[in-house]
Amino acid sequence: MKTTVLHTQRLLLRPFTPEDAGAVYRLLKEEETTRFLPMFALQNVEQAQAWIEAHVRGPGMCFAVCADGAPAGYVTLSPGPAWDLGYALAPKLRGKGFATEAAGAVAEEARRQGVPYLTATHDVNNLPSGAVMRRIGMMYRYSYIEQ
Repeated sequence: MKTTVLHTQRLLLRPFTPEDAGAVYRLLKEEETTRFLPMFALQNVEQAQAWIEAHVRGPGMCFAVCADGAPAGYVTLSPGPAWDLGYALAPKLRGKGFATEAAGAVAEEARRQGVPYLTATHDVNNLPSGAVMRRIGMMYRYSYIEQ
């Protein structure tokens, strides 16, 4: 799959570049942002550079979510038996429909590129993420207990 450039009403979604390491660090160093993500908060810009490298070179898609030029979030699609959708936004963008707008655009792009179906999970305590999933047309299927 190829990460392309997407435009929504309020957002630019684009591939990350090495120059985005500072913005990625500012986003992913915050416990508030990483609390529900499958990762620990970043400790330095070098870890942000490694995160970008892993996601840009990976087999899926990874979009920088830009509302005012610089990345303030991301949306990923990870391939496998099921294509898994993931996203995170800076606190300043939350609660304004940006996650729905960005995730919906990426889900539509995945369909255009031939992805048959998407999956996504959210922590039981992260109800806003579940709401985003429902708003982009995803349906609840099952719950599981994290190991």
